[in-house]
Amino acid sequence: PYKFAALSRIFVMTTEAESDLNLALLGDEDVNSSRVPLTKRRLAATITVLILGCIGSSLIAYKFKNEPPGPTWSQRDEVGADREYVPVGTETGKGSYEQVGYSVGISFNGKYLVSSSPDKDNQRGVVNLYVKLSGATEYSLADSVSGTSAGGRFGASAAIDRDGMYVSVGSINENNMKGCVHTYEITSGNKLLDLGQILCGDNQYDQFGFSVSLAHWFHDGDDHVAMAIGAPASQSYGSGYVKMYEMNKYGYWKQSGETIRSYSGNAKFGWSVFVGNVGTKENGRDPMDMRCVIIGIPGHNEAVVNTWRNGAWTQLGPTFKFAEANADEGCGFSVAVDASASKAIMGCSNYRKVGYWVWQDASVGWELMGEISGSKTGFGMSVSMDAPGVNIIVGSPYAGSSLNGEVKLYSYQPGGLQEEGSVSGVAANDQAGYSTAMSPGGKYAVCGCPYATVNGKRSAGMVTVLECVGTGCPS
Repeated sequence: PYKFAALSRIFVMTTEAESDLNLALLGDEDVNSSRVPLTKRRLAATITVLILGCIGSSLIAYKFKNEPPGPTWSQRDEVGADREYVPVGTETGKGSYEQVGYSVGISFNGKYLVSSSPDKDNQRGVVNLYVKLSGATEYSLADSVSGTSAGGRFGASAAIDRDGMYVSVGSINENNMKGCVHTYEITSGNKLLDLGQILCGDNQYDQFGFSVSLAHWFHDGDDHVAMAIGAPASQSYGSGYVKMYEMNKYGYWKQSGETIRSYSGNAKFGWSVFVGNVGTKENGRDPMDMRCVIIGIPGHNEAVVNTWRNGAWTQLGPTFKFAEANADEGCGFSVAVDASASKAIMGCSNYRKVGYWVWQDASVGWELMGEISGSKTGFGMSVSMDAPGVNIIVGSPYAGSSLNGEVKLYSYQPGGLQEEGSVSGVAANDQAGYSTAMSPGGKYAVCGCPYATVNGKRSAGMVTVLECVGTGCPS
């Protein structure tokens, strides 16, 4: 099907204006568009072009039947009940310096786990997809994809969408050091299928793909996938930039709005990004107006939220920061935002604090509603939050006397943040919590330990999946 990419792109361009028309030669029954492989959709588009161009005969148009959105986010959790997060699966590297767990992600239902190893094989890098099949007690390796060039650091970042349909991977030194991002579809056979479109940075040394985040939602019967990509090392736009993309139904990315540019100076704008996983209508707001991205700016000790308004990305209120943080605390090193762009968290590389902000209104802006502190530098180097903005995971890779590392789980409730449990690295220099992920539903969390020694293999790496058990856990 990729041999017909040019023709299918022509078809896409000619039908963009008629978004209600979905042409597919996939059978005589309604098709669920969110589960039809993109290769089949592209091939259908190509055949359509050929038929229209060569025969000119009539063609039956089918309307894709889409999955309805899930239940309202607020119905999924009962904070403060008797519950805890317990390990339910561990994957490890097999060779020295494989660094499994450098970047991690997990799907809504915990079925798919993604882990990257950017320094493997002379920094070509590799990304692993693990799957937990129905009835299985452990995850198993389903597929792996590798970078194509030595030194490219494929896997410097990796992300999976909410429903476990797509995986995007940053390769920050690819294409003459511009940096690129590759996207893969997870097939029905649990394989990673390259979609063939590579997005790259604008200039050399941009490190485009240093951060990447995916979101997937439904709106008015249509399927939507959005992606944020950060390029914090760029000097062309001050100091870093972020580009937002939306995927059309044939699996091609198109930039959404203008490039979100940085401040002047060493801002490191886009060091971290997190796209809100838009769900159902909330407080009367249309989901399409709830698209949001939070951007970490550790060079300036702050973060900013942008939302989609009137065809453009617009900053939502002022940036937020810790008022007492020093200039080199690295706040904005990690960030996350909820589905409705009303709750956000920010972690720091040196400040030992994580803050939780809530959007009030245009006159008040973002209000700090709670903060948590760690005992070691690095507390908050990684953070993640579920779509309701209730369940939070915080990484502290330098915790412990021997850099064992630790992750802590929290829930937000009136009055502040409540600790729900913690998991520590088992050996010296595991650096547990170097990377973290929380599933959009809040039931699963992931702890990456890329420097863990496994079976005598130094820095082989390890990933542990945690599941919420007990009463009050997200369903």
